[in-house]
Amino acid sequence: MNFMNGYYPNTFNFNLATQKGLTNYNKLSEKYIELYNKYNKYFLRFMIDILDLNMYDKLIGNSELDFGICRENRQDVYQKSSPLNYIYIKNNLHIEKLSDNDLRLLDVCNDDNILLDLIRRTYKEIITINCINNKMLNNNFSTQMFPNFYTNSTILPNDALIIVIREGDAKEDLTGEEFWKNAKLKNDFIEDLIAQMKKEIEKKLDCNVEFVHLYR
Repeated sequence: MNFMNGYYPNTFNFNLATQKGLTNYNKLSEKYIELYNKYNKYFLRFMIDILDLNMYDKLIGNSELDFGICRENRQDVYQKSSPLNYIYIKNNLHIEKLSDNDLRLLDVCNDDNILLDLIRRTYKEIITINCINNKMLNNNFSTQMFPNFYTNSTILPNDALIIVIREGDAKEDLTGEEFWKNAKLKNDFIEDLIAQMKKEIEKKLDCNVEFVHLYR
C-alpha cells in the first residue's frame, strides 16, 4: 500500500524537503513519497524483528481473552501499514532529515542488509519531531498524537518511539456485569504485557519508548 497516499502529517519540515529537492508545486513530491514508503518498509521490518513485536502480537491473539482485530475501515494509516494484528508503530518518518548521501543510498540501494543498517543508524533522528506546521521548535517538547481517541495519555515526548496496542471488536456479545468483567481482564492483560514489553524493549533501543493502549 502507499502509506502517504492522501495523508500528509503536519510534522514534516517542508522547507528542508524543498532544499533536498523533495517537493514539487508546493507539496511533497512523488519522489518523497516513494522514498518515504521504502524507508517505512525497512523501518517496520527492523523494529518488528529487533523488538520481537511479532511474538507479543501472537501473545495477544493466542490468549483466551476475546480481543478481536480492529476492522480495516477503522484503522488509521499507521495500523494499515503494519503486518501485525494488534500492534503497530505510530511515528511519522521525517526522511527529509537524512543526509544527501543517505537519501541517495535509500533511493538506489536494494540490499536488505545495507538498508536495515541505514535504519539502525538514522531512525532515532528520523522519528523525532522538530517541526509543526513548518515551524521549528525546541528539541524537547510533548506532542498530542491521539487527539481523536480515548487513551490513558495523549501527550507524548517528541523523540519517542510510539508503540500502539489496539483492540478490535469482541466476537462474543457480552452485556452488563460480564462485559465489564471481561473488559477488566483484557485491560489487565494488556497493561501487564506493556510493562513486560517496556522493560525488555528499553534494553534494546537507545531512545524513549511510549506505549498507547487503544480500545477499538
